[in-house]
Amino acid sequence: MSQYEAVPRGTPPLRRWNLTSDSTRYDYLLAAESDQDLSQAWSLWASLALFVATFVGLLFLSILCNNKTRKNAFNLYLVYLMVPDLVFSGGCGVTCLMNSIRGRYWSEKMCYAQSFYLVFGITANIWINALIANEIHALLKSSQIRRRYTAPTVTQVSLHSLLCYVWSLFLACLIFIDGIPHRNYAIQGLACLPVEFSRASTIFYFCVYILLAVGIPVVYVLFVIYD
Repeated sequence: MSQYEAVPRGTPPLRRWNLTSDSTRYDYLLAAESDQDLSQAWSLWASLALFVATFVGLLFLSILCNNKTRKNAFNLYLVYLMVPDLVFSGGCGVTCLMNSIRGRYWSEKMCYAQSFYLVFGITANIWINALIANEIHALLKSSQIRRRYTAPTVTQVSLHSLLCYVWSLFLACLIFIDGIPHRNYAIQGLACLPVEFSRASTIFYFCVYILLAVGIPVVYVLFVIYD
C-alpha cells in the first residue's frame, strides 16, 4: 500500500515547504503549493480549457451537421478525434472552475473522475491520431506507386475509432483495480492523474501503462514519418 493512501485523493499529502533533502522524487511529484497559488492556476486553466472546449464544440457541430462533409473519411476521423478533445477540455474546464471556486480540490470522487476522463481523452486522442497517420501513409504510398487509393468507409472509420475509445476506457479504468501498483493522485495538487508513488509503480507506469497508452501509437507515427 502507498504511503500516501491515508490522505483522500485530491488532497495534497504534503506541501512544497515540507520537502527536505530526504524527500523522494515521488514526494516532489505530489507536493503542492499554497491553496492560493493552486486557485490562481485553476482559474487560468478553467478559462483556457473552456475556451478550447467551446471552439472544438462549434467545429464538431459544423462538421456533424453537414452531411457531405461528414461522409468524407478524414473528416469523420476528425469528428471522432474531437470527442476525446471535448471530454478532456470540457471536463478539465469544469473541474478547474469548481476547484477554483472552492479554493481547494473539490473532492475525492472528483479526483477519480478527473483521472478517468483525462486518461480517456489523452489516450483516445493519440490512438486516433495514429489511425489518421496510417491512412495518410496509405494515401501517400498509393500516390507514390501511382495506384488508386481507396479511402476507408464510414463503417470502417467508426469501428476503428470506437475500438480506440474502448481501449482508452479500459486503460482509464486501471486506477480502480486494487491488485496492480497503479494509483491516481493530484500531481503537485493541481490535477489528478495516474502517477508513480513507489518503485513497483514506476515499473508498471512506464513498462505497461505508458507503453499501452501512448508508447505504441507514438512509435508507429514516428515509423510512418520515417517511412
